[in-house]
Amino acid sequence: MESGKTASRSSTNRVLAFIVLPAVLLANVLCALGPAPAEPPTAVGEARRFLLLDGHDKHDSWGPMQRALAELKQHPEDSLYGRLFFTQKIKFQYPPSSLLPIKAVTQLPEVFVRGYRALNGISLLAVWFTIALCGPILLRAGQPSGPQSVGDKRVTLVLTAILALLFQPLVRAYNLGQIQAWLNALFALAVLFWLTDRQHLAGVAVGLICVIKPQLLLFVAWGALRRRWRFVGACLTVLLGVGALSVLMFGWRNHLEYLTVLSFIGRRGEGFFPNQSINGLLNRLLGGPGSAEWNPYGFPVYNAVVHWGTVVTSGLLVVAALFWRRREHTAASAVDFVIAGLTFTMASPVAWEHHFGVLAPIFALAFPLFRAHRPLGVLTLPLLLICFIGASASIPGARLLPWSPMAIVLQSNLFVAAIFFLALLFRLRGAIAVPAPARDKDAERAKADAIDDVHTPFEPRLIESGGWD
Repeated sequence: MESGKTASRSSTNRVLAFIVLPAVLLANVLCALGPAPAEPPTAVGEARRFLLLDGHDKHDSWGPMQRALAELKQHPEDSLYGRLFFTQKIKFQYPPSSLLPIKAVTQLPEVFVRGYRALNGISLLAVWFTIALCGPILLRAGQPSGPQSVGDKRVTLVLTAILALLFQPLVRAYNLGQIQAWLNALFALAVLFWLTDRQHLAGVAVGLICVIKPQLLLFVAWGALRRRWRFVGACLTVLLGVGALSVLMFGWRNHLEYLTVLSFIGRRGEGFFPNQSINGLLNRLLGGPGSAEWNPYGFPVYNAVVHWGTVVTSGLLVVAALFWRRREHTAASAVDFVIAGLTFTMASPVAWEHHFGVLAPIFALAFPLFRAHRPLGVLTLPLLLICFIGASASIPGARLLPWSPMAIVLQSNLFVAAIFFLALLFRLRGAIAVPAPARDKDAERAKADAIDDVHTPFEPRLIESGGWD
């Protein structure tokens, strides 16, 4: 038994080292061959910038957040979002509660590093923390019990860390000066907690994410439908505690007005090509040439097709995550958890590339499970590899192509890869919940159970897991 497990781990390392990693590097080389703009770089280029700390002066999140804190200090009685978002056209799109950690960091004593450097320093640690967690997630998902070879384990950790470093959305969060780096780390931590059956701690991590990204409040409904009360209770405790503190600090008015910001963004979205959502795809398709350019002070003109197309497709995604064959969660709880996390990210009208940093721990969890269950037979690994490359390797040259539906699709490669990967995850959840041999023998078991019930009505029967029913 032990030798079989060791052989399986060695096989996993061979696949990572001789198939996955070379394929990712080759994809980056191919992407870099043609003419390309300076942004976005390939995954290798993004990793190089990260290792050289080239994002230390970026403040994609920190700039608007610092402006919001300044407005609150200078005009405490005025509407924060009315002045900042609607009048000054500053794209501060976070809830007031998101300002609590920023305020704490910026008010550190003089002996500590403060301001942008401190915030980016935390992001740097968060990215490395996420990278470090991907290896244990993969090992835990593939070998939940039993002895492990120290050498094989170390090789797996190194290979997984390299692949996570080459996962562009993950490191891009730091390079932009984005608070999403913190959220990616919290989500990776939640995945590991879920795998180790510490659902209350997973709830704490998800609750902290919701403080900054309220779209993931859908996790509360997901947990309630599956009666994961420890998870739901911990998540709500964090939300209510931090929410109460935020209301005391910033007032009810600003919290209620944030709903108007969400409504405004939900009706328009963003056309800029890093918005990897159905909204971004529709905005680029229907907006014509120039719709994929960044507008720092505005949003796309309202388009009913874009708005309702986003509402319908996002609604279908959320309904599928919450209700589609949800009884499978019992046997495939971890896969069901990451399906929810990916779906709630994709369903948002604005899902920037760095938001998909959550895919790094999801791929780490899914890889050994796909290899073990092979829900699509021999096609499983090739399709999984295509999804990973599509999500981790940008196509810089696509931005230079003349406007056309094909160019728009190429610019949305991450979203397309995420959609296909989500479908694969649903298939994996079903394969774990109802293995193929079990499906083939359902009729025989039902017949045997019926005979057993007739002849021994008061004798408990052994079920397949070895327990008693």
